[in-house]
Amino acid sequence: QTEADNYLYDKYLKGINHLYFRVLGNITNTNVNNNHYEYVSGYATIQQYGVRSCNPVGSGNYNFFYVKLKIVAIGDNSSTTNVNPISKAIWQFGRVHCPRIVNDQPTNEEPGDNVIKFVKTIANSIKPLYEGFFGANRVLQNKNYGKHIILDKSFIRFNTPSGFKYGGGSRVKKIEISDEWASMMPGNPTYSYGQEYTYTTLDQNTNEVISSGVASYEPAIGGDENPWKQPKWAGDEDEKLFVPDDRTYTEEPFGESFFPTPSVGYSKVTVRNLQYTGVKRHATGYIVNEFYTAKDFPTIVDFTPLDFKSYKTNKLWQILNKSSLDYMTTSQGYVIELNDMHGKQKANWVYAEDSDKPISGMEYKYNCIPYETTSFKLKNDALTITKEGKTAQKEIGVEYDMFVDFREDNSKIYGGGTDMNTAGFLAALFPAMVPTVLPEYNKEETRYRSAVITKLVYRYGLVKETIAYDLGSSVPTKNLAYDAESGQVLLTMTKNEFEDDIYNFQYPAHWFYEEMGAAYKNIGAEFTGISFDAAGKFNIFNAKSYFFPGDEISGDGEKGWVTSVVGDNVNVINFLGLPYKPSQSGQSIKILRSGRRNIISANIGTISSTINPLNSLAENNVSGVLSASAQIFKEGWKTYCECFDNANSIAYMSKNPYVNGQKGVLRPYKAFAFLTDRTHTLVNSNTNIRKDGLYSTFIPFWQVTDGIWSKVETNWQWTTEITEYGPYGEELENKDALNRYSSAIFGYNHSLPIAVAANAKRRTIGYDGMEDYPFIKCSNDHFSYKNAMGIMLFEDAHTGKKSIKVNSGTIQITKPVGNTCNN
Repeated sequence: QTEADNYLYDKYLKGINHLYFRVLGNITNTNVNNNHYEYVSGYATIQQYGVRSCNPVGSGNYNFFYVKLKIVAIGDNSSTTNVNPISKAIWQFGRVHCPRIVNDQPTNEEPGDNVIKFVKTIANSIKPLYEGFFGANRVLQNKNYGKHIILDKSFIRFNTPSGFKYGGGSRVKKIEISDEWASMMPGNPTYSYGQEYTYTTLDQNTNEVISSGVASYEPAIGGDENPWKQPKWAGDEDEKLFVPDDRTYTEEPFGESFFPTPSVGYSKVTVRNLQYTGVKRHATGYIVNEFYTAKDFPTIVDFTPLDFKSYKTNKLWQILNKSSLDYMTTSQGYVIELNDMHGKQKANWVYAEDSDKPISGMEYKYNCIPYETTSFKLKNDALTITKEGKTAQKEIGVEYDMFVDFREDNSKIYGGGTDMNTAGFLAALFPAMVPTVLPEYNKEETRYRSAVITKLVYRYGLVKETIAYDLGSSVPTKNLAYDAESGQVLLTMTKNEFEDDIYNFQYPAHWFYEEMGAAYKNIGAEFTGISFDAAGKFNIFNAKSYFFPGDEISGDGEKGWVTSVVGDNVNVINFLGLPYKPSQSGQSIKILRSGRRNIISANIGTISSTINPLNSLAENNVSGVLSASAQIFKEGWKTYCECFDNANSIAYMSKNPYVNGQKGVLRPYKAFAFLTDRTHTLVNSNTNIRKDGLYSTFIPFWQVTDGIWSKVETNWQWTTEITEYGPYGEELENKDALNRYSSAIFGYNHSLPIAVAANAKRRTIGYDGMEDYPFIKCSNDHFSYKNAMGIMLFEDAHTGKKSIKVNSGTIQITKPVGNTCNN
């Protein structure tokens, strides 16, 4: 093996155990003029490879990389004759799929005498006896079948030597903006600004530039290039006389239908501003984004060995009992493990111009373990915190699915008859005949059973650590604990400038407010035989296990809302707030929407400390606190009167609190801060900045007792209270602990703030720009000249698109500053 041989082996053959081929081969004899070409696929073993040179006439030397296939036995119990594996594959394909052609059997469509066809068919029928002695493959070899392929339409599957494989749609190459300065100021140059995107990287082995693209999978149609396609050879079998012993295989991957859809992700994308000749000192450098791909975290397929048990009747017992049993039972298990890592951010780096070292960046590390040589497998074991404040090591972020296939094939044959015989003898010199009748009975039973279980596992990546880099320094942040219910990160650990550990913990809102909890607990639940009384109430055992206030149910074609669950009684109202009364009893109902609103990412408090708060969280005792905050939520906000002032509004007429916004919507209400002194010590008459600044005392705002959370406001001072929200959840007004108000007005259908004010309630401020009139949908907008007298002009507008024509005098509007809304 020369250096050139090894170099080309790395580029073409590395990692290939079985060389895939697909040829357009002639299954008959090319020289006899009865060509019949078919596409034949298979796998071969590489025996030798290397570089060779030839010197054509009139040309220089040309190097060729060749691959020599290992020859295989012709089959049919022959150990002396070896043949090309492609020829053997063509013979087997012809015998299995085109037997009439390779056996020269006539068809009804062929011209000729029917008698000759009949004789030819009879002659072909005894051909298997002939092949049994000489071998089916040898017969086809002697007839020169399978010796020719069309090279232009045949291929073998190598690695892509260039490192670039095309496909996967379009990608952004360049974004360019021109200032067109020359067209505005003749004689001045026009400059273009923008960015260029590069999707290449360096091969770790050859240091050559290759594509960074990785396909999550390849399309099923045209999947001959798919490297997942590998042979799983059938096990060795006993010799079978007069039967061709072809080598068969099943093509992997197993469970292909569960594999991810084909998509291309890039492990490295470089973004660089457009370059200009001679500009180096003030150039802006470039940004490198790195991503995890299916190469780093591949789909994993595994299976158990085939397990089988058989039972056959003993031969002697079979002769005596004339009964035969032949049972076979097999079982096998498969597992396909998927993940969501393809395309997730791995790192991003910022480089200065002409520098190979980043000046800043961010790196994301996931919880994983090595898999095979260069890949990884997600690990989902994590420390979790339950609602009761207890910790446990559990597996999170994993979905399982099972598919089971049972089959049985049973065949029973019963036979019966009689054996008759006569016996003669002499009795008192007179002959006599004695007939004998013996019944005959036989039974033969064959049964095959199979059980196949396929387990589908989908893993979600858990970020283990993020590391921020800047000018040579690094700050790691580790995720230590997760919410056992939602999987949200609750506890993180980072480092301060002294490399001391700093813990940050947050309380999930659903621990205290069940209305913000997970909807999976009852959404989609169905019940039958439900009967409502005149007050819209029905009874069901252990009702609190199934229903929660705010549940939206459907039954009898009408929608209902659960208002309360007391004991085994559930109270339901309709859209207008009246008792829910179906037309008939014994209803079937279904929970369409849960009263638990799935607001699992919101928190009701945070703690930053130098000591891990999990050490005493369940005991409501946290020490080493650096900072702490808390907030509470509430529902029952007043409706937005400027929109619901119309007496014809359905929402205005409805007394259902879940329709008019009184309930079912939890929003932040008050924020709190803890009042206490901070520790202060002196070291050598200097401030101990490393240890000082901790809370001298601390009482957690949220405390748990017997698994129930409650709030304790001792030494906690509220700092902000939100007093009014808009119809789409925007904050309109708040006040601080000194009752100083801040407010805002939203326009353009409540999508943008058009005015903000400090030290003012919302009802005392106003603004009108005349541009958002088409967006005002409320019956009485907060403040505008929309309904005032005047002519709206579009052609004489100055800064916007509209203006009001005032012929003489003034146009006035009146706005009361008092609270005109009904709570």
